[in-house]
Amino acid sequence: MTEDIETTSTADEAAAATPTTTDSATNGKSGAAASATPVTGITTELRRLPLAGLGLVATISDETVAVVNKLSMRTLVARGEQVQKDAAQVLKDVQARFR
Repeated sequence: MTEDIETTSTADEAAAATPTTTDSATNGKSGAAASATPVTGITTELRRLPLAGLGLVATISDETVAVVNKLSMRTLVARGEQVQKDAAQVLKDVQARFR
């Protein structure tokens, strides 16, 4: 009742399972055979590196704009004027209590 399972692989299967970056038949030239080879490992990470750099630049740009908008001169001056008015009112209230 046991069936013999074939565990040996052919040379073609072994070659297909091995990742390569250049095809010896194309001598490093681009073509259908060279573009069909799988890309793994460090090559994938090197392709993603410029995208990460662009993402970093965009994030820094967005955060810089947010901080500048938050700390803009108009906002700071308006907040300072409001605090000055509030402090003057508190001072008047304290003086009125002690008269």
